[in-house]
Amino acid sequence: MKKHLQRSNILWLLISLIAIILFSSYIIWQCFVQQFNFINLSIAVLLISSGILNLIFILRTARHQENVEILNKKNLNIIKTSEECILLTDKNGYLLEIIRNHGSEIILGNSEDINSGISVFKQLGISDEDSQEMIYQLLDGEPLQNRIFTFQTDKDISREVLVSIYLLDSSAETFVFFISDLGWYKKLHNEMLHTERMAGIGKLAADIAHQLNTPLGSILLSSQVLLDENGKKESQEDLEKIIRQTKRCKDVVKNLLDLSRKNEDEKINFYLKPIIGRSVDLLTLRLRTKKIIVEQELSPMLIIHGNPADIEQSVLNLIMNSIDAMSVGGKLSIRTTTYHDKRAIIYIEDNGNGIETDIQNRIFDPFFSTKKFGEGTGLGLAMSRQIIEEHGGTIEINSKQGKGTMVCIMLPQIREEAD
Repeated sequence: MKKHLQRSNILWLLISLIAIILFSSYIIWQCFVQQFNFINLSIAVLLISSGILNLIFILRTARHQENVEILNKKNLNIIKTSEECILLTDKNGYLLEIIRNHGSEIILGNSEDINSGISVFKQLGISDEDSQEMIYQLLDGEPLQNRIFTFQTDKDISREVLVSIYLLDSSAETFVFFISDLGWYKKLHNEMLHTERMAGIGKLAADIAHQLNTPLGSILLSSQVLLDENGKKESQEDLEKIIRQTKRCKDVVKNLLDLSRKNEDEKINFYLKPIIGRSVDLLTLRLRTKKIIVEQELSPMLIIHGNPADIEQSVLNLIMNSIDAMSVGGKLSIRTTTYHDKRAIIYIEDNGNGIETDIQNRIFDPFFSTKKFGEGTGLGLAMSRQIIEEHGGTIEINSKQGKGTMVCIMLPQIREEAD
């Protein structure tokens, strides 16, 4: 259709130019052959000039239209290949149109439940009260960006998505939803978390080996004594020592295996105290080597809902940072308390070197590290904060250079018993 219109324009342009040339030629012939007339000559010049200007204008317009068409094709291709599902809704969030692209296939699939007239807010699991507040915010020109929701595509199928909403047309009060699948992100996050966990285990490997050597040596010695004292009552004490030291080895290995196990999505209710105690136990040799005094005031009744391995990884990272920041003979304090019986609080405080003021706003950035090259991945604090936030909590660090650092973790507290 557009090509047909362009051809029609070019045809009319040629006809008008031919008419102008013929008419101008006739006027010039009238001027010079019959009788010279300055007015007629001026009219002829003006006609020819206007024809030339008209030709230039139409050619430029045609070129501009061609560039616009090329740009529109590029934009259309970008939209079609985008992995974001794009939905247009009215001012109340009811679906008007689905922009069919790769993203809509990923998010919506072949779902027959998604059609015009449904409430996109309800599909995202947003309550009427919250959706009304969002609508007011959007109509005021303030977009909603990077919010995580669960999108219900079918009756039995849902997926976690990242959503941004903008006001597309203020006069028509139309909203545009950009919805991205978070499946790939969760997979990447789990891989990064596992990598960080394995890096931490690599640092602990030497410590664990030393911790195992001592009880295993005791087991071998006690076993030899038993052989020498076969049938005597004194062998009972040695037997008890074997059992006790063997259990200790078993606990150390179990803690190491629990920590190295790949992250799973299953979440349960669990007590916070054993998680912190196990993290301290894993670092026993490092604490002893630096002669660091550890003070623990842990409430036995604090219950958290989430992934125990993730929380342990987060606490372990923070304790290791405190140990690295302290010199020989330092002091580490770990306390837990509660805030109005709704939030569990973990305090990890050291009297180490502290953090320089000019870099405190960067300590949670991925791959940022104050340690020497090869001594840290730069992911510990970033992953710790992400874990805490994914569990509905917050993490804050208060540090003064030369005086130490205090980390405050707040997590939602569960009143039910742990699993």
